[in-house]
Amino acid sequence: HEVGIWLAQHLFCTQMKDNLPCGKCNNCQRIEKKEHPDVLVIEPEGQTIKVDQIRRLQTEFSRSGYESRKKVFLIKEAEKMNSSAANSLLKFLEEPPGDFLAVLETDAVGRILPTIQSRCQVLHFQELSKEALIHRL
Repeated sequence: HEVGIWLAQHLFCTQMKDNLPCGKCNNCQRIEKKEHPDVLVIEPEGQTIKVDQIRRLQTEFSRSGYESRKKVFLIKEAEKMNSSAANSLLKFLEEPPGDFLAVLETDAVGRILPTIQSRCQVLHFQELSKEALIHRL
């Protein structure tokens, strides 16, 4: 399960249980299907994330949330932003509009502009071994 989707569900879930999103309520389902109006998921178009995709994000996030004050954007494979897209995102992060959560997912943090990294909280994840998963279950 993707961290960005889970975080969005955590923010918008209407039936949290033990401080975890239920995965079944209307909001959780729409987020999973990428249909929630206050959650925008950007993925590479072809080999890169293009500046027009980031501009669309900026346009969406300049407006108030449709169902909430909060908004979430998730950029998958963020290392694939071309230089124009990365610079456009940087400007957006420097002057953020309103209440939002930005999640940039990457397995190559070194390919993200240092100026973008400096405006983000970097969280490192690694896969659990099969033994660790079994132990946790």
